[in-house]
Amino acid sequence: MSNHTKFGEQIQSALTARQIAAVLDALVPEIMDVPGFLERLAKTEPDAARIVERMLTGENTDGVPDDQEPSLSKDKLLEIWSGLWAEWDDIASEVGDEDGRYAEQDAHWEPAYFDSSTLAEDLERVAGKMDLVLEEAVAHLDLPRELFFEALADLDSRVGGYPEWMGAEHGDPCGLGPETTSCILRWLWLHARDEDDPELRFLESFQTQLAGPMMFELDRRTCGEFFAYLPQEDARRIHARIRDGAFPVEEDSSRWTIWDQIRYELDQRFDPARYLATCRQKLATGWQYGLPLIEDAETKGDLEALETWLGKTFSSLLRTEEEWRPEDSLFVEHLYSLSDEQKKAVGRLFETWANTAQSTGKTARAAAARLQRAILADKRDIPAVITEHAALSGPETDQVLAPLFQAWKGHLAKLSWCARGYGMERDVSWVHWLVEAGRRGPDGRTYFSAKLHDWFTAMLAVAKLSHGDYECLQGLTFDLSDLVQLAHRYPGLASLLRIPSADNALHRSRKALLQELQAQDLLDDILAVWRTHIAKMVPDPGSAKNSRYEEHAAWMRALHELDQSGYERVLAAWRSKHQRRRNLWGEMRSQGLPT
Repeated sequence: MSNHTKFGEQIQSALTARQIAAVLDALVPEIMDVPGFLERLAKTEPDAARIVERMLTGENTDGVPDDQEPSLSKDKLLEIWSGLWAEWDDIASEVGDEDGRYAEQDAHWEPAYFDSSTLAEDLERVAGKMDLVLEEAVAHLDLPRELFFEALADLDSRVGGYPEWMGAEHGDPCGLGPETTSCILRWLWLHARDEDDPELRFLESFQTQLAGPMMFELDRRTCGEFFAYLPQEDARRIHARIRDGAFPVEEDSSRWTIWDQIRYELDQRFDPARYLATCRQKLATGWQYGLPLIEDAETKGDLEALETWLGKTFSSLLRTEEEWRPEDSLFVEHLYSLSDEQKKAVGRLFETWANTAQSTGKTARAAAARLQRAILADKRDIPAVITEHAALSGPETDQVLAPLFQAWKGHLAKLSWCARGYGMERDVSWVHWLVEAGRRGPDGRTYFSAKLHDWFTAMLAVAKLSHGDYECLQGLTFDLSDLVQLAHRYPGLASLLRIPSADNALHRSRKALLQELQAQDLLDDILAVWRTHIAKMVPDPGSAKNSRYEEHAAWMRALHELDQSGYERVLAAWRSKHQRRRNLWGEMRSQGLPT
């Protein structure tokens, strides 16, 4: 090599980072004079020499405590930190631009609006990476305490740059996510912790941050948890300052503020009695406040209080003023949108309620709670719920279980787009009959076949199917389509079976039970109903939009498969009425239909 002093630059430009790492892995073991190597490196790159020495020897020779020793060179740390702020600045540069990333339009004819949620998500990604190097950045880079305050003030100012008609400054504040909030709080704490009164300095910095940019607010729960899980003595002193009024904080009886959340979380750690009092006060506004009260009553073995708090917690969850009991109504009918975590928590509450009721001699209530838990766990798993219902049934429990089981059947009918089941307390749809057949066991097939036969007979006798019967017929045919290879035998009919928002898990559960009941043997009866009514179901081309006739041709294809004389009648009517609709006839010919 002609110029050894340029070796580092040459290898950097010629090789990838992975290849450079491989060269160094091969080169380092060949260095015989490690002290001399480190001495030479220290003359040009003392910061790098310190990091490399620790890597090579595993020893700390500069007197810095191990927990404060940087894992990166200062130059590398600055490079990473600057890169992350460049990402933040790129995000900020889009704010205030009515054509930028955060000016959202739901439709081209609607006015744009400030999309604060997407902005918050983008900041979360950067903050999550900042958090990994935050402590070293505070310790080893000369950075101002006000860094994040100024960054949010800049974003706040940029929001004001949107046109007034977008209403950005008059909407709700942009809620920062947990990562961004945690990053800001750690930044403030790391700057305060080595001062004479770190708790006071942190509280003052935090209060300044809260009083800052109006269009951005920290995540309330993250703030509470951060304060509560500071080092124990620091958190205790902060709690005492807030509790005793030594550090006055915002009071607002009309809403639950960030300071309320902080007090609540600190009370949980240091003042359990006050924490439970807050839970009792707030339970009507959020069911999660009932969980500590239930746990406290359970720990004390106070079964009466335990059942009271269970009732109040479920009433809060269901937004009802009257205390709710497991036998009152089907829980899943009230709430469709529980997260997996919430569903597990509610499932545990049902189990607690079942055990409590059993211990106090309320056998029927215990059974109701267990059936509710099974339905909540997977309301679509028909065999599992039937099995649980059978295990719980008996003279003492049937009176409360029967209405719940019936309500569950109706709920499945709704989810199955079977309109005949809406709001009904009787078995009025094939979904009801299917579940009831599963419950009856060996006698179920005879029961199900008889019910379907009566339904088919009634549909064959009417001039036109009702909307409810049509939806139910379509759903049943859809579930049977795989079992009878409908797409192969009647592809036109199969193409019409488009169930809105089809529930795949429930479809599989229904289909398995249909197969167990050998319902595929009823295909000819189902096809007879389709043949009788399909000609009346074909949509009129006069209702087509933008001269699109794919749907009309699809119906004619199914009609041609099932009822050719009916096809000829409809075709003759169309020739007379719609002869000039060239796109209609072209679409039918493209599907191989005679015209």
